[in-house]
Amino acid sequence: MKNVEEVVSKQPVFQVRLQGAPPPQGWTVRYQSGAEEVPEYQPGNVLAQWSVDNEGVTFSFSPDPHDLVTFDHEAEVVTVVEWLRKNAGIESETLKVG
Repeated sequence: MKNVEEVVSKQPVFQVRLQGAPPPQGWTVRYQSGAEEVPEYQPGNVLAQWSVDNEGVTFSFSPDPHDLVTFDHEAEVVTVVEWLRKNAGIESETLKVG
């Protein structure tokens, strides 16, 4: 990866599982390569975090298909894929979910 700084969250992460919740729908990003120095990132992992604030972009990938971030429009995901390639040297692809 290039131009990437590893950030360890100091805030607790809460996961809440609800029975009967509808499955995610839309578009997401599937990791292919470029972050081999992060052993947790394997080809096929999905985008699990994507947030943009005044400090930059925070992202992560997960093997758990329930952890994915979805977007409503394919064009949004294409922009994320292009951003990851250009700015972080990460190859990924769009993935239709649902």
